[in-house]
This record gives sequence, C-alpha cells and structure tokens, in this order.
Amino acid sequence: MIQMPETDDIRPLINRNGPVPKRIRGLAGNRKAFKANPATRRAYRIAFLIPVLAAVFLSVLLPLLSDPWEESGDPVPSVQARIAASIAEGFLENCLTLSRSDSLCLIVDLVDSLAWISIRGVPVREFPVTRIRLSPAVAGGIRSGSAVRWISGPFAGQKTWSTISRTILHVKKAPRDTLEARRNLREPRIPVEKADVYLIMEYDRNLVLEIMQTERAGLPGILRRELIRSGHHLTRSWRETRRLFSGRLPRHALWIRIGIGRDDARALRRALPKRPGLAVRLPAQEDPGKE
Repeated sequence: MIQMPETDDIRPLINRNGPVPKRIRGLAGNRKAFKANPATRRAYRIAFLIPVLAAVFLSVLLPLLSDPWEESGDPVPSVQARIAASIAEGFLENCLTLSRSDSLCLIVDLVDSLAWISIRGVPVREFPVTRIRLSPAVAGGIRSGSAVRWISGPFAGQKTWSTISRTILHVKKAPRDTLEARRNLREPRIPVEKADVYLIMEYDRNLVLEIMQTERAGLPGILRRELIRSGHHLTRSWRETRRLFSGRLPRHALWIRIGIGRDDARALRRALPKRPGLAVRLPAQEDPGKE
C-alpha cells in the first residue's frame, strides 16, 4: 500500500524509468484541490461538527430544558419554601435535643406566634407572642438561607438582664412564742407584684433575645427598661472593643424582639434557670418584622 508523504511533493514516489501511476496522480490532485478550495474545507468542517453538536445537545442540553417535576406531577418548590422546610426541620431537631435535658428551656415559634416553657419535651406554660421584630441581619440570613446553619443546634444561654429579680425574697422574723405567731397570721398578705417586665437574654452565636411586655409601661418601668438597655449596650460595646484590640474581629449582634403579656414575662423570668436553652423557629419571610 502506498503511503502519502507529509509534503505535496510526489517526485520520490515516481519511478524515474517509467510513467507516474494514475492512482498517485489522482491522490495528489485531490489533496491540492482540497487545500486550494476554502469552501470545500468549510463544508467538510461543518459536516464533521454537525454530529458532534447533535450529540452534545441530546446528552447535555436536552435534560436541562426538560422539567424534572413533570413526571411526578408535583409543583416545583420555591427557594423560600425549601428554606422554610429546612428551618422547620432544624427547629424540631432542636426541640428533640432540649427534651433530653432535665432543666427548663424556652421554645419560641415565630411562625405560629407562640412560645412556651418546656421540660423533658412537655410544655409547662404556653403564652402567645403578639409582637415580633427581627434585626436586618437575621432577616437577610433567612432570605439567603444562611440562617439554616445558624440555627443548626439549640442556643445556650449566657447572661440575662431584667427589670425584675429572678427570685422573690421576703424576710420575716421568727415568732418568739405562740401568741406572736397568731398575731402574724392576721397580717395582711403581700400584694401581687405589678412591676413592668423587660428582659434581655444573651445566647451563644451572637443571639440577643429581647422580651417586652405588651401592656403599656409606666414611667418607672420605662426608666428601668432604658437603664437596662443602655447597660447592655455599653457592656457589649466594651466587650467587642476588647476583642478588636486583641486582634480579633468584633461580633455583630443578631437580635430578636418579641412581645408577650406582663404576667407571662414575669413567669418566664421566674421559672427559667440562669442559663436556659433556647430553640427558635424563624419565619421564612422577607419582612424584617411585624408589629
């Protein structure tokens, strides 16, 4: 079999003592004609690319154009629906984790506007949430989906600021005899406390939970609330300033503000331990808060 050389020169293949074979003349002529005609080269290239493009379209582009949900008949879930499902799943897992502890914990469901104190998974007291407001950072995390990782576990309490004390102490002198004890029985009972309630509860992962009463506060209650809020801001600012001077980045506070009844807020303050656990179900909405 005769092999064509890399060059167009066919003189080495020609027998000097005889005529040039017709086959060699035909191959050389076809190659020269192919190189001299650009339209022929373009046609050959197009004919080669057509099956390649067809294979790419059938194997790659066609599956992308088809709807994967058409076969099942289910609607395509939106991004917010998937985020809401992930948040609900994480909330249930956090409640299950807190149910294994023996201490009281706080559960806040911002979707159903409900909160309750729980122990071993059993609700002890439920109370409605009438006001909800989220910081812009929390609302942005919900929209982007990064809040799913933020609530991946229960929150651990760190510190609490409050306008009322956690425990009530009434100091009474012991009676010296039976007559004095009987006289003490006739003393008027201590009236029910009606002080305004405001709580700031700090948790890990930079969460700050503010609990306000829905009833209108009086002037002493407003002054105590602003004093507690200012003290919390100054303490947090000083803490983050020390982090900055130590070469670490300051942490941004992610706060959630809710409003409940005065009696419910007082019961919550008195019932929860010093560092209570917390599980939060965030609303999958773009509105940063609702009043």
